[in-house]
Amino acid sequence: IVLFFLLMSVQLCCNTTILSEPTLNVVNVSWSHPGLDTTTTHALALETSMHTILICIALQPKLCQTVQETLVHAVRGWFLVTLQHLVWNYNISYTVDNTEVTTITVSPTPYLPFGGRLALTGDPGELRVTWQTAARPPEDPTNANNTASEPLIGVQYLPATSSRPPDSRSTADVLTQAGDTTVLQQRDFTTCRSSLGKSTTKKKAAFQWFSPKSGQFHHTTVLRGLKPGKYFLRYGGRYGWSDWQPVYSHAVEYTPTGDDGREEFNLFVIGDVGVGVGAPLRHPRLPTALAASPRTQNTGQSWNCVLRQLENSVKASPQNSMVLHNGDMAYAFGHPLLWASFLSLIEPVANAVPYMVSLGNHDYLGSEGECGRYTATAFPMPPFRGSSVQHRSWYKLHLKPNLVLIVLNTDLPIAKTTEQYKWLRATLGKLRPPQNVSDVGKREGHLWIVVAGHKPLYTSVNPKLLPDPNSPKKMRAAFEHLLISNKVDLALWSHVHNYERTCTLVGNQQCGKGGVMHVVIGTGGGHLHKFTDRAPKWSAKRLLSHGHLKLTVNETGLSGTLHRCDTNRVLDSWTLTAGG
Repeated sequence: IVLFFLLMSVQLCCNTTILSEPTLNVVNVSWSHPGLDTTTTHALALETSMHTILICIALQPKLCQTVQETLVHAVRGWFLVTLQHLVWNYNISYTVDNTEVTTITVSPTPYLPFGGRLALTGDPGELRVTWQTAARPPEDPTNANNTASEPLIGVQYLPATSSRPPDSRSTADVLTQAGDTTVLQQRDFTTCRSSLGKSTTKKKAAFQWFSPKSGQFHHTTVLRGLKPGKYFLRYGGRYGWSDWQPVYSHAVEYTPTGDDGREEFNLFVIGDVGVGVGAPLRHPRLPTALAASPRTQNTGQSWNCVLRQLENSVKASPQNSMVLHNGDMAYAFGHPLLWASFLSLIEPVANAVPYMVSLGNHDYLGSEGECGRYTATAFPMPPFRGSSVQHRSWYKLHLKPNLVLIVLNTDLPIAKTTEQYKWLRATLGKLRPPQNVSDVGKREGHLWIVVAGHKPLYTSVNPKLLPDPNSPKKMRAAFEHLLISNKVDLALWSHVHNYERTCTLVGNQQCGKGGVMHVVIGTGGGHLHKFTDRAPKWSAKRLLSHGHLKLTVNETGLSGTLHRCDTNRVLDSWTLTAGG
């Protein structure tokens, strides 16, 4: 039976009220007090058996140096904060100037879904839906909840014949697809093998916020047979559902009778984001012990700026948009709670459009030895093979008749004898030369080929900031010739925390017509990496600013614009044309 929030009202020296919205695992905390001034600090402390989250509220930011700071919505002497996605029992303590005023306990249900995200599978008319719960929903053999027609875990969806979601009309046409569950437990993270074959063991102390009894529960399912157009969708199951939300099916492999390539398509690219200090109150998951860590302080509020800007951008045209997170997502440092925080933060974007990823060094290995287990489970990319360390994390998507995206795993070797190199060579060989392309969909015109991976082949950052086994020089020697000989148009990289665009390169670091343009987009929120004093001849643009890259493909060409996150100002723009 679902446990809803405990609704309580407490009146001590001030008036404090705990309200709830149980279907969303939301707690609204409101109180009245003489008010905030420049010397008074108010704080909410959320405590569980696993961790403590302390949220500080003050007019002077310096009063909140070691805890999360947030703004408070104040109306006529009342203050209101909203805490979302709470999945454990919490004791909420309210203090004024370090003096406790009251403590209230809330008990959210652990079975409600959060962190929903969409992904493409590489097959026509399919859409993968993945989400998380804090516990495994139990079977209900007696059907005490009278929900036998609903799956224990799954997705419900139907074509959108109205602008209103199904809750406000008949649900007779709702389709249901059951889901599968993957449980990640502490033992899945404590030992793994790096890409160099070295064994890495993680101390158990690092997993103090990870419940070894319940683990982390990720659920996924694939919707098949979708027709182009708008659908309404919700995920969850018998013990609680997400809100109905509009989504658009994306035909991954086009058909001769489908899209002719003239319709505009947008690919939004970010990289190196993280969940650092200053997590917004709507997703209060950062433990204070980590908030004081220098490893999390480098991201500040920049990642929040980028994600909110990205949310506004994709929701302006969800029917023809997709996101590529080009590695280094959560910077979770082996802490599953930070991964859960990241999933909640990207949810407004990831449940609106497909959210595709490549693996970065902090996702695949990093210093904490995750070996890609969490990433492969939370972000099942095509072809999906589970959360094994040997998960093949490279793939191809034929997004439009005139656009192909190839994603590589640069934390695995791409030398001539490796599986990834052989796959890349075969995949590119099928796309080029042009006479092979004309047989696919019987289409005329230029096929834009975009290759993406985390670690760059070109960067003019100080080499001392790149202590990677696969240095840019070694990676160029390994497979740059494949990109050039198969006439790849654009290569997208991250890893280096800045923005850099090259000329079109034809080999030997030389610019020339018909070459490959390389763009480093590592501006998702991490501390920025300074360039060398003098730019190389092949470097066409260098910028130190946080933001996202928007790629647009239409009948006239492939264009890109870099948008600064705080002002949305376009800092760089360029266009590639066929044959140019």
